[in-house]
Amino acid sequence: MAKFNKTLLQSYILTNCKRRLFLELGREKPDLWFNPVRTIPSKPPERLIFQTTYLKEKGKEYEQIVYSYLKRLKNIYYHEINGEIGDTYINSQYLLDLSSKFKENNDNGLILLLEHEFEIPSSFLKQIFNPKAKFKDIPVEYSSQRPDLIFIGNKLNEYIDIVYEVLGDGTIRKIPKDEENNRLGISIFDIKYTKEENIGKKHFLEIFYYLKTLAFFLEQKDLNNNYYVRANFNGILPLRDEGSFKTLDSISNLFEKELVSLISWRESDRIYNRVIDVINELWNKAPCPIYKIKTNIHDGCGYCQFIEDCKETLGMKEKENPENWAIELIPFTSKSIAQQLKNELNINTIGDLSKNIDKIKIENIPKPLYSELPTLKLKTKALKNGRLIYPKNKQTYSYSIPRYSPISINFDVEYDRNTDKIFAVGILLKMFIPSKLKYHGIFENWWRIWKKALEENQSTKKIREELNDYLLREIPITHVDLFLNCLKKLKTIEISLKGEKTSAGTSVMYRFASVNKDITEKSEADLTIDTILKLNLVLQICNIIEDYIVVDIDGKYGKYYIGPDTSIFYWSRSQLENFQDMIQRNLDKVISKPKVRAAYEAILMYFTPSDTEVSNPYQHKKLFDVQSFAESCIGFPDIINYTWHSIAKKLFENLEINTKMYWIPHFNYLDLSSWLLYLRERDPKKKKKKMNVIKRQIIFKLHIIDSIRNRFQKEGNLAMSQNARTISRHDYNSAILPSDFHDIAHVWYLFSMLDNALQQQDEEYYRTMFPDFSIGKLFSARVENLKIIDLKGKSLKYNFNL
Repeated sequence: MAKFNKTLLQSYILTNCKRRLFLELGREKPDLWFNPVRTIPSKPPERLIFQTTYLKEKGKEYEQIVYSYLKRLKNIYYHEINGEIGDTYINSQYLLDLSSKFKENNDNGLILLLEHEFEIPSSFLKQIFNPKAKFKDIPVEYSSQRPDLIFIGNKLNEYIDIVYEVLGDGTIRKIPKDEENNRLGISIFDIKYTKEENIGKKHFLEIFYYLKTLAFFLEQKDLNNNYYVRANFNGILPLRDEGSFKTLDSISNLFEKELVSLISWRESDRIYNRVIDVINELWNKAPCPIYKIKTNIHDGCGYCQFIEDCKETLGMKEKENPENWAIELIPFTSKSIAQQLKNELNINTIGDLSKNIDKIKIENIPKPLYSELPTLKLKTKALKNGRLIYPKNKQTYSYSIPRYSPISINFDVEYDRNTDKIFAVGILLKMFIPSKLKYHGIFENWWRIWKKALEENQSTKKIREELNDYLLREIPITHVDLFLNCLKKLKTIEISLKGEKTSAGTSVMYRFASVNKDITEKSEADLTIDTILKLNLVLQICNIIEDYIVVDIDGKYGKYYIGPDTSIFYWSRSQLENFQDMIQRNLDKVISKPKVRAAYEAILMYFTPSDTEVSNPYQHKKLFDVQSFAESCIGFPDIINYTWHSIAKKLFENLEINTKMYWIPHFNYLDLSSWLLYLRERDPKKKKKKMNVIKRQIIFKLHIIDSIRNRFQKEGNLAMSQNARTISRHDYNSAILPSDFHDIAHVWYLFSMLDNALQQQDEEYYRTMFPDFSIGKLFSARVENLKIIDLKGKSLKYNFNL
């Protein structure tokens, strides 16, 4: 039977998918859950099994490190097997003996139980799974509970003003002050291989599952006169540096030194009750057809073992006409839009939508669906015809990407949510000037001179003389020195002159990829610094190119200069967030080194809007999300999500992308298994090979995204606004603080600029991505039984059912 445990409960919190929960519950006893009974996938994907196993191993390692320090303290109870903490079984007598010791010693102190296990009474599960006429037993298997840390004693009450307890029936009551010390309070904490800032709902749920079952256990064993389960002082001991445990000299130090993290008990109770209500609802419906249970289709489905089963129940069977697929499979279609189509218009399939979308009348009263109709039409047409569809001329004007990008920088930042670390970074620089552009000849001569200079190790004076023979603006020796220094530091920059690889013209390319060596803060800081320095070198090269590869044009208002602009591209908004989060986490290391700080300040200028940009934000962009163009402006024959690798397979024939090992269907990021295999490897040579595999995949991703962007610009040109242009080169150095300013000024300045940059990017993103963030993407709810209660004229209280 399916194991009813904390992992199963957490799976619903992580996915918000009733279908997955239903399938998990009914996996081993399908006749009790499914009608008709049919087989379902029984094994998770190999990559998921490996990742789960690895994280469990690391969790156990961390637990034993923590235990090794806790064992040295007084009043610690544990059972040791071969040098490691094993589980100890708790029964009524065990707890009665502990209670007696407290009373005999008149002790108001604290004891700590490590890995103590108690059984869940079957009657607890019968409250969730109500007996049915034909089946009165419990329809799932369940295991005992074994929290890592159980604290017993009333000393913890000193840390809180009011004490609440969890009762056997699951409710929570306030304990009167005069009763607080009549019984012994119990609190539960779990050790997690998780950063403190990543503690969330799944951890809240786990702790409250422990508390609810323990409270029920105490009541069933008639121990309520001796103990109570404290509701509002429980939590997680997150991932800490080992050094923080070395100074522990008492149990209380865990709280005094703030090594543990408390959870929000009210929110935890709500989360727990919500999940149990869903399980109760599913059991009351069972047995029923699987397709009757709602599914939550999202990009994370690529990791789910039931994804193919869900797709089949939504009509996506082998050789089935796409017109018969359910509308839920249309990428980026919100639940609210799907419900409107079904309930109001009786549109259930892609075929229904394709036939009726032009018949939907736009009425005077706005509806969320109206803003979605153009993109829905593109997406259904693409799915129906099995090919990419661009909008017609004058139908859409996107600001997501510019029409032209003679100089492009692509970056990729891969994130491991388990360790809250960036594990790989990549940068790809490409330059190519078409012959039709007026400054094409200057660009060709520029790189011909530089390539020869590098090969012959020429002096900057000679380089400058040759360059100025072709430049409209004379270049000073300082800029020649700077450019030469950048080229030498980048080392692997590739300069291909016209005729060497292609007759189309000169091209320049630079590739950089780096992998985090481990999961320590120092390692990520090193990766951050290396990335900032490399990106700054690339940008300095681009800036000088923008300044000097120019020609003058006579315009309406006089003479002005034109030249290439640099565009920075990424795939999905999370890449930009990952990059910024990585910098924020390591900002103290960045600003502690003058060279790195200067490089970061220069990079920040590309994120921070000037006064002109604020007043006219759409015309002044430097960073572009290629995925957002695909999401909002094209129809693509794929379901659930638009990934760069699924689009690439359709655009480029015979392209091989390993979706089994590295790039998961419906998911845009490198599979964590590659990174975890690298971390696990101990042999230096094998470890280096695994690192190189990750680097190659990152560079491969960047090249493909660049090719997709290039194809979009050529074929989807009419869908791009003429105002979607790259920001021209500005003299941004004037805004950088001089090095003689105090360090505090630099810190304030950096944070100020970063905050402004993030705020402006959010504003631009939400404005330009319409209708992706229109009201049609919001979930709706119905309020019933609304009651307004006047609290003695001070305020109003509202009670209602949602």
